[in-house]
Amino acid sequence: MGKIIYLGHFGNSKNPRLVFPAAQTMVRYMRRCIVDAGYPLTMVSMAQTDKFCKLTEQILSDGTKLIFTTSFKLYEKNVIMRFFTKFKRAKTHFKELDEIIEDGDTLIAYHSLSTMSIINKLRQKKKFKFILQVCEIYADVTENKKLRKKEIEFINSADKYIFISDLLKEQIELNNKEYAICSGAYATNQPTNEPLNDGKIHVVYAGTLDEKKGGAYSAICAAKYLNEKYHIHILGAADENQKKNIQTLIDNVKNESNCTVTYDGYMAGKKYTDFLQSCHIGLSTQNPEGDYNNTSFPSKILVYLSNGLRVVSVKIPAIEHSPVGNIMYFYEGHSAKDIAEAILSVDFDKENDGRKMVDKLNKELIEKIKELLD
Repeated sequence: MGKIIYLGHFGNSKNPRLVFPAAQTMVRYMRRCIVDAGYPLTMVSMAQTDKFCKLTEQILSDGTKLIFTTSFKLYEKNVIMRFFTKFKRAKTHFKELDEIIEDGDTLIAYHSLSTMSIINKLRQKKKFKFILQVCEIYADVTENKKLRKKEIEFINSADKYIFISDLLKEQIELNNKEYAICSGAYATNQPTNEPLNDGKIHVVYAGTLDEKKGGAYSAICAAKYLNEKYHIHILGAADENQKKNIQTLIDNVKNESNCTVTYDGYMAGKKYTDFLQSCHIGLSTQNPEGDYNNTSFPSKILVYLSNGLRVVSVKIPAIEHSPVGNIMYFYEGHSAKDIAEAILSVDFDKENDGRKMVDKLNKELIEKIKELLD
């Protein structure tokens, strides 16, 4: 058996990269699963930085080799330089991956629009097993039909799959190909912090502040229908414009409700998990009308469960029919009042099985990964 290579976008303390936190969490979890399944692993990150960095390698304590491909300076304002840098980056990354991947290897790739053409070219040149981890069909977010056709063709070309949901799987022509379902990071965090005992119920929304997906804005508006016993926290990375919009909405809601609402910024690592564990309820609020709801599963749900929180979520098929759907609190519709009523319905006297469920899913996935790699 050749090397097992995981291709994605990630960084670490020695090699900080520009990455989405949810994707970083999934990549780290997949590394742990593959190693726990008993396989040596090479991980390759194509994530960029804001400056030029040469290809670097490091070996982790568990024997995993990390390779960070060459990063190029981002020219956000110079259109011409941005075009040439994009061309040079694609050419350099193809050359670097061509030297890493050999005939007989197994490539597990986290699906990304930026890697499709490179992987297609590599498969024309070399014979390796291709397992694609698909967490989202990106064209469903942009509503680009031409891109969607190209994206689906690429996904269909893989040998095996790791899908984030059964609904996403149904979008693909499987043709009896093997697959696993991984709805997110099935990695429980042991209690390191106690929920706050200040007489309030602390409710947290942790995720994207994208206005189109609308999750943070819906969470804030729900405060209008909650009383002084509740405190809603908003966590997430934001640019200055997003911060301004979030704070303006919070200030407006404060004039209509006694519920406390705060934007607590972006957190990561232990600080992030400690904060989550200090809360009681996690919110997975988003616009239920977007096409992306038919294929994606919000990774924040598993993060909440693995940190001991009850979860309130929009009722969409991808979540309702997921392995954790039976322990969720759902709201239908999309009004702030609907969300608030679901928050109010959470029963704290009922046993919270979140961590047990996530542990069970983790063991099942490791066995399925063994099957895919064997």
